[in-house]
Amino acid sequence: MTPPETAPPRRARFRPELVATLVIVASVIAFVAYRLGPSLVGARVFLGLDLFGNFPPWKQMLGTTATNFYVFDNLDFFVPAYNQIQERLFQGDLATWSPYAVGGTPLLSLPIFGVLSPARMPYLFLPDWLAPAWSKLVELVIAGGGAYLLLRRLRAGKPAALLAALCYPLTGFMLAWASWPQAAVAALIPALFWSVERFVQERRVATAVPIAVVVAWLLFGGFPAVAGLALYAAGAYFLVRLVASRPEWRHALRDVAVAGAAVATGVAASAVQLLPFVRTFLAEVDLSYREAGFERVEPLSYLASTVLPGSFAGNHLPVYRWPFNPIEVNAYLGSAVLVLAGLALLRRTEAPRAARTYLAALAALSVLLIWVQGPLLSWLGALPVFADNPIGRIRALMCFAVAILAALGFDALLRREPRKRLVEALVLIAGVAVLGVVAQTLVSRFGDALSAKREPDLWLAVGGAAVVAVAVLLAGRWRLVAAVVVPVVIAVQGLAASAYYWPTGEREHFYATSEVHTWLAEHTGTDRVATEGLTLWPNTTAPFGIRTVNGHAFTPKPMKELITAIDPRAFGAPTMPSLHAPAATSPGLDRLAARYWVTTQPADLREVFTADGVVVYERPDALSRIRWAPNEVTITDQQDRLAELTSGELPADTVVLSTGGEATDGQPAQVEVLEDGGDTIRVRVDAEGAGYLVVADNVQTDWVATVDGNPVDIVAADHAVGAVHVDGGEHEIELRYSPRGRTTGTWLSLTAVVLLIAAAIPPRFWRRRRQIPVNGR
Repeated sequence: MTPPETAPPRRARFRPELVATLVIVASVIAFVAYRLGPSLVGARVFLGLDLFGNFPPWKQMLGTTATNFYVFDNLDFFVPAYNQIQERLFQGDLATWSPYAVGGTPLLSLPIFGVLSPARMPYLFLPDWLAPAWSKLVELVIAGGGAYLLLRRLRAGKPAALLAALCYPLTGFMLAWASWPQAAVAALIPALFWSVERFVQERRVATAVPIAVVVAWLLFGGFPAVAGLALYAAGAYFLVRLVASRPEWRHALRDVAVAGAAVATGVAASAVQLLPFVRTFLAEVDLSYREAGFERVEPLSYLASTVLPGSFAGNHLPVYRWPFNPIEVNAYLGSAVLVLAGLALLRRTEAPRAARTYLAALAALSVLLIWVQGPLLSWLGALPVFADNPIGRIRALMCFAVAILAALGFDALLRREPRKRLVEALVLIAGVAVLGVVAQTLVSRFGDALSAKREPDLWLAVGGAAVVAVAVLLAGRWRLVAAVVVPVVIAVQGLAASAYYWPTGEREHFYATSEVHTWLAEHTGTDRVATEGLTLWPNTTAPFGIRTVNGHAFTPKPMKELITAIDPRAFGAPTMPSLHAPAATSPGLDRLAARYWVTTQPADLREVFTADGVVVYERPDALSRIRWAPNEVTITDQQDRLAELTSGELPADTVVLSTGGEATDGQPAQVEVLEDGGDTIRVRVDAEGAGYLVVADNVQTDWVATVDGNPVDIVAADHAVGAVHVDGGEHEIELRYSPRGRTTGTWLSLTAVVLLIAAAIPPRFWRRRRQIPVNGR
């Protein structure tokens, strides 16, 4: 008889790896649906719009109180810029210059707004109230996708790779900088390390192309500090991995050359914005307030933000001291993530030892730089990027390193038994105990200095760590439990950590139009208004087409000096000039075409309109923004010049030149503005004699002028603005924004793109092309 066939062993119905995959995917979907879902479908707006209720006239209109006061950058700097860029793009115009705040500022010519980064591209074509949520979703996909690819390259299983895609986007830097370019740049860090790891493993020219692409996106992202730190870290990682592979020295030199060429090509690809940034922004804008940023060591107590997601989140908590705030100090990792990261160091993993060691060292170095420093690390402060940038920005790398280690720990949990179970158990128990003692001590010591969430935070942090530690200890027999519990705890802690930092608002509150906005838009024309303090919240006026003297902007040095002469207290915040009541009647504002003064307080001017608690006063001596000056006076000394401009003794028809200029005839002229929007100003002048056409904008640098098509100089006028000398007769004058470095940068970018395409084409394609017969032979 033939013996019966032995039935194959039945596979477990629920494998831990499959269960972990399903739970992680479900956790990601649930998180996105809860935090972003309403904003993705337009039911809400992914911005803290309730902040408008802090400022007149919305204070009376909306009656809202800010959930998160610190998101103002998004509302008064980034979104108004995105609005202009998209609106003009739909009109066939590339918006490289904005005319609205503080005399005009660059837009697309510089990478500040990051719209050429993939995470910010939704702002180019989606409605501006819908784009923030979709931009954040794209950012999460990039961050999670890069983390997934990196873990797979490090030989981790799919569940661990998916856990990395969950963990990294839920770390503090990514959560706190919710809608800033900082997070969009940080989202690319995993992709940068993936591209480096892929090249180290395969070492072909084609595999270096992703390095160049990611480098370009980093530099387009709009936040050079994080981009530079990421490049330092990725470069060091490349060298560590290269040395660990022990190649022949010739091959090693070749690999270094190829990787270096890839980075250089990525830099060249971004040159269309990078060169103007270096040659104009860094040269013209006063960034002295960033000095000594490296030495700004944070209080060690802030390290607790790594596990207490809500305790350090609140408006004006007394625990903060300048320059720290809830956004800057957030170093959240999550106690569950820290347990897994520790597990990655306790157990063997499938990842290369050099990679794991490097990530641990990167995390440790980041902690030392942010919270300790000392003489052994002070030399780093002399390096480019590290110098004159707050060192706290390196927490993006710390969050990345710990998140990747946590995923490697999860991989070890699912795939390997511990070799030293007792040691591991003791370390985990001791770690949870220390966490509990430290967290309780902090909460007890600071008390009301922390937010009201401190007690729930304590339970969430210690309880989450304990649950994950128990799951790790029991995983030898019940890996299925660990596969379910670990991702759920991480997701729940992430929901708590994101609550304060991801506010949403009602669509009706998205730049709601008040009667004051409507009146000013109808009466101001192309001149300006000046506001007292944050009345009308300058810069949020740009979507209404209203120019302001003050606002949120990187102000060129000459304009900063003139505004300071008008109001010595204006620059309490380095990038947000705010005017005070005595400035209302300053003759210096007349020179900047401030036709109206907007305030909530009485002023020694004629009231012309009032609504919603806001009063508009007319400034009768304000000059036109584009005007004819038949007379000139040259004052070469800066202090004397500023004193004259603010003295009230200067005739309205006289322009003050900073250096000697051409003669004027003192005769009037008819001025007709033909075009005045964006990057070009065209004016027709019919003059009875020679004089100057004055444009009271930041046109002294990076603007070019022609008279009847012939190039002429733009001279420094009224200290901060520009003027063009015009002879008698009828002439057409054009001023056009043309930042230095743009032409060279454009050619470099195009060349780099061609090189990348050529490098990405497989060699077999070129071989096949050479083998194709010519003329049938």
